Amino acid sequence: MLQELKDKKVEKVYVCGLAYDFCTGSTAESSAFEGFDTYLIKDVTRSVSPEDESVMNKRMSDAGVQVINLKDIPM
Repeated sequence: MLQELKDKKVEKVYVCGLAYDFCTGSTAESSAFEGFDTYLIKDVTRSVSPEDESVMNKRMSDAGVQVINLKDIPM
């Protein structure tokens, strides 16, 4: 999948889904580490645990993920 995105010249990745503090955050983090401009859409995902959300916030910030809301996406 990663190579397919690169082959198609994808530059921006928008991430949403269940488990902000696990799957969704990890996907966004990986996307940013791979060089994509990565945006996690916060108001359409939820965390399992407030403690884990704090940890994920730091990880995503360190990776360069931008946390936005749905209204911030250019249409």
